[in-house]
Amino acid sequence: MALKMLKRAGQLILIPAACCLLVLLLMALVYLLPTGGMKEHVRNTLGNFEKEGTYFYSLTGETGADHENFVDALYLDQAIVGTEDADLLTCVLKGQDYVYQDLADPIGNLTAAVTDPESVTVTDTELRFFNGHMVFVKPLLLVMGYTGIRTFCFYFCLAATALMGFLMYRRGLGKAILPLMISVLFLRPVTVWTNMSFTGIYACMAIPCIVMLTVRKETLKKRAWLFFGITGSATFCFNMNYFQLVCFGVPMLMYLLIEGLPEKPLELLKTGADLFIAWMIGYAGVMVCKWAVYAVCLDGSIFSEMFEHVLWRSGVDEGSRMETILYNARIAFGSLWWDLTEICFAGWSLVRRVRRRKKNGKADRKQAFLSGAELLLLLAAVLFPLGRLAILANHSMHHAGFVYRVFMIPVLAVNLLIARKCNESR
Repeated sequence: MALKMLKRAGQLILIPAACCLLVLLLMALVYLLPTGGMKEHVRNTLGNFEKEGTYFYSLTGETGADHENFVDALYLDQAIVGTEDADLLTCVLKGQDYVYQDLADPIGNLTAAVTDPESVTVTDTELRFFNGHMVFVKPLLLVMGYTGIRTFCFYFCLAATALMGFLMYRRGLGKAILPLMISVLFLRPVTVWTNMSFTGIYACMAIPCIVMLTVRKETLKKRAWLFFGITGSATFCFNMNYFQLVCFGVPMLMYLLIEGLPEKPLELLKTGADLFIAWMIGYAGVMVCKWAVYAVCLDGSIFSEMFEHVLWRSGVDEGSRMETILYNARIAFGSLWWDLTEICFAGWSLVRRVRRRKKNGKADRKQAFLSGAELLLLLAAVLFPLGRLAILANHSMHHAGFVYRVFMIPVLAVNLLIARKCNESR
């Protein structure tokens, strides 16, 4: 047993190392692409940013539907930097972008970079991230402008969502499709699907679910640690930190949907802990690998800088931990149209359950409505987002308009359990 655990630990450690090496290599390749056409595409779509500003509401205009052009402009600003501005190693490891006057004005910096290139300098404002999104943004920007990239993101997410639904139906999980789609609506998908950074998180949430739905049940159970280790690594490689925890929580719930919920709470606890450890080793491992390469090649002080940054993000300068949780919850459940959709779904499911129990004569009032494993699942699904919001209080308060989406984890858990209870009374 001990030998098996050591072997598994070694394999898990190799996952982030291999992912780090692969993504760094891909980034080096895309930084060799010419940037002239990319700058032209940016220049032709600057009108989007002039019209919309840094933040704006999507077409639906509901609470929590803030569209963030801040990071999208930063992504584009990073994408138009090339090896003519800095050496290849610096470009890959530092996440370089152009700055005009203010580091916190990516739209102004982007505009200056393509209209008055002599006025900008190159700096490394986002070195703490892996910045692997350049692997996708640069090739896209080579052939289309920002409006085209938004459209691409929308149809990619739409296709991924439809594919999840189709695969669930084919796998005999059709009754869980509606609960999943209502939970996707909770994310305010129009906003998520038309934003580059949010699309990256959605992709790292949806793709593992799609993969798990395509493999054999036996293979999934045997290799689940591999799926979650790779997912954790990819999540840090390709995204900046907003609501990344859904990249574990949603695939975890999909895994339990496919494999079946364990009857014993301790078995569920062990499964959840094993897969979360695999995910976190992938996530934190690739983070450490990237910073280690940076420390060896460029600046050894990065670890102390990142530690100080974590302390700041986890502070309570912007509100207490409880205030942070409540503020995010108000945004999360402040959309009247989604709240009504959820209430209708829950009410409709309850009516169906009562009718079926009466029809089948199964109105056993002594039977517990939720089993021990189901109660544990709900508790874990709630504690995960609450813990994330409370631990990183400053970050969660400052970015509450986007971070609140981690509540999709308990929303999906509740919806799946509602569907489960509705259908088990047949």
